[in-house]
Amino acid sequence: MFQNGTYTLSFRARIANSGAWGAPAGTIGSITVGGSTAVLASASLSTTALPPAVTQLGNAINITGDNTWHYYTQTFTYANANSLSNFVVFNSSNMNTLTNLPTVYIFIDDVSLVPSNQAMALTLPTTLCLNQTIPDLSSYLTPAAANGVFTGNGVQLAGGIYSFNSAIAGAGNHQITTFTNNVGCTISVSDVITVSNGNLNINVGHHQLMFAHLI
Repeated sequence: MFQNGTYTLSFRARIANSGAWGAPAGTIGSITVGGSTAVLASASLSTTALPPAVTQLGNAINITGDNTWHYYTQTFTYANANSLSNFVVFNSSNMNTLTNLPTVYIFIDDVSLVPSNQAMALTLPTTLCLNQTIPDLSSYLTPAAANGVFTGNGVQLAGGIYSFNSAIAGAGNHQITTFTNNVGCTISVSDVITVSNGNLNINVGHHQLMFAHLI
């Protein structure tokens, strides 16, 4: 997940209301989702709060306890600076409380997390002169994204930052492409930059004049 990206979460869930693990009918549970930059250790644990490494996404979703599958959906915007590569689902039924509540087991299925009207775009300057550069190509990605790999004539990498040097690319049209890993999915977006050599040809009658525009 990327900064300022809007996502839609959907899933189906029901509370176990029968058997050894069943909670009393009418019990309300909740699901809380989050993300992290690193993979969490796999463990069965009981907690009253999200682990420090997890950033909560959206709001807790109440689950109806009527022993029936229900469909739930929520749209949220991730605003933090760091991109998240891991998605975590928590049974938060008894989270943030010390009250002696019945143990709630929740079954979930058909979990989906997709970008919502936030298609990634690369919008570069239309034209550059031969002596101009773009210091950081990632600043032209929306929404902002980390881990992008830019390719194309004139693209350079230094200190983890991709830049564009028009002098190296040369005059003409150049397509710049970025491949960005979005939580396991590869997204490819591109844009074209025209590099001008600063010369403008003007036809006047039977004579051709050349105007050199130096920046």
